[in-house]
Amino acid sequence: MLRNCTSTFITAASGRKFLDALEDVLASSSTSPVVKERLLDVLAAAAYTHPGTTKEGYRALWRKVKPPGKPDEVCPCVVPFDVLLILCRVYRLMKTRPC
Repeated sequence: MLRNCTSTFITAASGRKFLDALEDVLASSSTSPVVKERLLDVLAAAAYTHPGTTKEGYRALWRKVKPPGKPDEVCPCVVPFDVLLILCRVYRLMKTRPC
């Protein structure tokens, strides 16, 4: 997923503000189960390719929001292209929403 992104996108998408917003979307009861599942797939792939540290970054968020029964250390998976579009839409919404 993040192999073909610019370093600017990777920096923004792994920042605290973005990860907090992603956590809020995943924790929200108003988020569709399909959207949650796909965002979790994207997060799992990001945690594998750009793990960060155990206290911050994709890996830390994965461990915090992973569904019961899922491993702490994620394995590589193939994420469909439409999931990437969802992630881009979330990122755009975050940029337009004031802090």
